[in-house]
Amino acid sequence: MPFRDVTGSHERVASLGFVTAWYGRHFPAWRLLPPDDGEPEFHRVKAINRAIDAQPEDAVIVWADPASFLRWPGQLRRAVRLAEEPGVVLPHQRVMYLNPDASRRVLEHWSFEFTDEECDEVVPSSFGNLLVFSRATWLAAGGLDERFPPLYGGDDAAFGYACDALVAPVRRLEGDAIHLWHPRLAASVPGTREYGEQFAILAEYRDASERGSAAVRELVASR
Repeated sequence: MPFRDVTGSHERVASLGFVTAWYGRHFPAWRLLPPDDGEPEFHRVKAINRAIDAQPEDAVIVWADPASFLRWPGQLRRAVRLAEEPGVVLPHQRVMYLNPDASRRVLEHWSFEFTDEECDEVVPSSFGNLLVFSRATWLAAGGLDERFPPLYGGDDAAFGYACDALVAPVRRLEGDAIHLWHPRLAASVPGTREYGEQFAILAEYRDASERGSAAVRELVASR
């Protein structure tokens, strides 16, 4: 759950605290890695690669957005069981991006009852927010691409393309992921330089996947 407070956003910090508590409540035996790796310059993909590389060979990894959780923890338990086999498992079908009022209600009351109208956006088939896979899958896919910008996006979908082509088809479960509201990072705003950079890299994976697994393998090897 990589995170460093680079914007001074109290909403982002509060979301991290809630999501960490959610895992502690539902999965008390799990090992929660520190969200900040302590390196002088924070780069989320590099932090994830280092963290996974340090885990036991038989580890199952939950790569989680620090503002996202699942409506039902049973979705994640099932995803972890499935991820013992090769490939990536998405433990959700859609992602509900809450508006500020709905997000505040979650933080204050642990209340998860809200409508689509209480969301800024509902993404029906999102790839990201939470991914579950084994360390062996991560190795077989060549790890995560560290060319992506330091703080935001595209890296999870690129990893999905690599796994789909080199390891096994991505599997998706039914159910919702919930994203708590916080101010957007500049890199998540269309039109910014960072946004263009990350999606240019992601387009390489999309195009390679259309050509076949050999093209994806060549792309991964050339990084």
